[in-house]
Amino acid sequence: GGGGVGGDIRVGAIYIDGSSGENVLAHAYQPLTELLSGGVPGSIGGDVHFDNSNSWSDGGGGSTIDFFTVALHELGHSLGLGHSTVVGSVMEAIYAGSRRTLHADDIAGIQAIYGPVPGPATFVIFAIGIIGIFRFSR
Repeated sequence: GGGGVGGDIRVGAIYIDGSSGENVLAHAYQPLTELLSGGVPGSIGGDVHFDNSNSWSDGGGGSTIDFFTVALHELGHSLGLGHSTVVGSVMEAIYAGSRRTLHADDIAGIQAIYGPVPGPATFVIFAIGIIGIFRFSR
């Protein structure tokens, strides 16, 4: 939808710049990025494009690029994260091989935007409250 209210993240593969030189592997738009088409606004915020000229795999190695690692990095951009200077973080600006876990820097970045994730105890207290509401409202 227009006006930055859509929640869809579209994923596609296009030719970006080939597999040599600078070699941009993928691109994602930050949240609330708008594109005018014929004077009509449309949200492209969160959309991700992978370069279809690269050799992709599940795990990387050799001359292939790990699709999962790049997808995780680009979804970080889709959620509003920028590049990190912390070596080993998913949001590090340069592809440095397969990554399967978030670095503390990645977690701190997303929590700075959206707040901390409630712990399990919060969910238990919430569930007890909901059960109590339904039980005593009869």
